[in-house]
Amino acid sequence: MKINIDIRNSFNHTGIGSYKRNLVRKLENYNNIEIQGCYNYSRHLRNIDSLFFNCKIKKSYIPDKLIYNKYHLPIYYESMFGGDIDLNLFLTYLLPNVRFRKPVISTIHDLIILKAKNELNSFIELHERQLKYTISKSCHIITVSEASKVDICEYFNIPTENISIVHNGIDFTELNKPISNEEIKVIQKKYNLPDRYILYFGGYRKHKNIENLIKAYSKLTVNERKNYKLVITNKSEILMKMADDYGLSNDIIFTGFIDECDKTAVYKMALMVFYASFYEGFGVPILEAQACRIPVITSSVSSMPEAAGGAALLVNPYSIDDIVNSIRELLYNNPLKEKLIMKGVKNAKMYTWEKAAEELYSVLKKII
Repeated sequence: MKINIDIRNSFNHTGIGSYKRNLVRKLENYNNIEIQGCYNYSRHLRNIDSLFFNCKIKKSYIPDKLIYNKYHLPIYYESMFGGDIDLNLFLTYLLPNVRFRKPVISTIHDLIILKAKNELNSFIELHERQLKYTISKSCHIITVSEASKVDICEYFNIPTENISIVHNGIDFTELNKPISNEEIKVIQKKYNLPDRYILYFGGYRKHKNIENLIKAYSKLTVNERKNYKLVITNKSEILMKMADDYGLSNDIIFTGFIDECDKTAVYKMALMVFYASFYEGFGVPILEAQACRIPVITSSVSSMPEAAGGAALLVNPYSIDDIVNSIRELLYNNPLKEKLIMKGVKNAKMYTWEKAAEELYSVLKKII
């Protein structure tokens, strides 16, 4: 089984970047798969070599920006990288605008842009065209959750048998490792963290529902806010202004970007993690928090109950009162908190990259 795998942007600090590099690394362990990692030249892309992957790396000097644009090029993807292959695998929705000789499997992680509708209409329309192009070129689609599969099938009228689920994974061992008091002190100082806090970990986009978290936090008593600060891991000017408008500037800490090596410690110091978006394709921070033995508040809609595995408090993401009540439940109901922690650890252990690679391997065997 010989496969071209698109590895462009595989070392970006994004969910898709993590998905790509971890699945490629695990697929390398299958003796009956020969992988060519493929990417095109770009001065904005880091060179990818054997230090990152053990597979063959094929770099085309046809510029990346030339094949990833709206103009169709009369060249074959396979010709840019050489070799006799059986399949082209893209672990993202974005396909180059070229021809393909061999079957294509692509990955649509979610329909956030189409479902949330928080972007300009022109951007939403462009994204929809890109997805339709990808679907038209693909013999099979991968997605990351049952909820996303249902959304994609319904939105684009695709038969369910044409889509398979390859879940996200986490590094449970790394996330579950103990953190020393000395490490905690270093991380606290680095990010100006309080001793006890409610945590939102992730970037800022409108569908993430951080505004409702801030509104809910403002309804806690003065004493509760004094004892339990809110930490948000970005420095969005919009959110910082909102905190100021609500008189919460002294109670909310905006850390900015958290280094990957510090992520586990930041989770472990939290009292709870809030991840109750309006829509998600999956919800990796839910699993990360569970692996760190931290209870989670997440949304009752979209893919998040699926990711939580019955081991989180589910809230209506539109209900401020629901969010407030859930925060107080985790602050004061210790038996519930301990129950969620134990169930969460068990759930998080199920999502390994080895298992994700097995799911992907099963899809490849069906197609080739």
